[in-house]
Amino acid sequence: MKFFSSVILLGALAGVHARVIERAADGAAVNSVADEAAVNSFADEAADDAAKEVKPAHPHKSRTAAQVLKHVRVKADALDDQVKHWSGDQQKVLDAVDALTAAIESGTADVKHGKQFSISELTKLASAVDELKEHAETLVKDLKAKKPEIEKHNLCALLRTNISKIGKDNKKLSKAIVAKVTPMFQGIAKSHAKAVDDVLADAEKAFNEKNCVDTGKPSLEF
Repeated sequence: MKFFSSVILLGALAGVHARVIERAADGAAVNSVADEAAVNSFADEAADDAAKEVKPAHPHKSRTAAQVLKHVRVKADALDDQVKHWSGDQQKVLDAVDALTAAIESGTADVKHGKQFSISELTKLASAVDELKEHAETLVKDLKAKKPEIEKHNLCALLRTNISKIGKDNKKLSKAIVAKVTPMFQGIAKSHAKAVDDVLADAEKAFNEKNCVDTGKPSLEF
């Protein structure tokens, strides 16, 4: 009887142990499924975040020559405004000069990397060049009007350097524009571009070492 009871007890304990193992296995399975779901969810979120961070690459779109010249004209007007209101502090003028040369340089790069000009673009180009010429003439006229003050503040050499740089940069822009014109019309394009170059050449002459001489007292200000 005791033996029989012991067998029953052992059987009961074995059953309990089996159920414990079964439940533990079920729990592990549940945990495994939950862990897998969590991993998958994390992976999906990471993929979504990565997709959001990836931005499509847009190729650089070059401006047309007419747009480039318009931008240069705007910067030339800004420089002219600083020249007309100049009263001795040259920093704002120098900043405007830097902005103008930067516009010319970036415009030259755009034209070089752009396509050959179409007939319709040539028409717009001619008009843009003529407008730039007129505004350049106004700038040079206002610079000449300020010559006495420029000489008084010992800025002739500094001005010569900047006029020379603007002239050289503009010639590079003109050359880049002409190169994009159909050979049949390059002669016309050169004549228009030369008109702007001539205006800048006139400025260089007006402020060369002979025509612009510093008259002020030596100063450490630069």
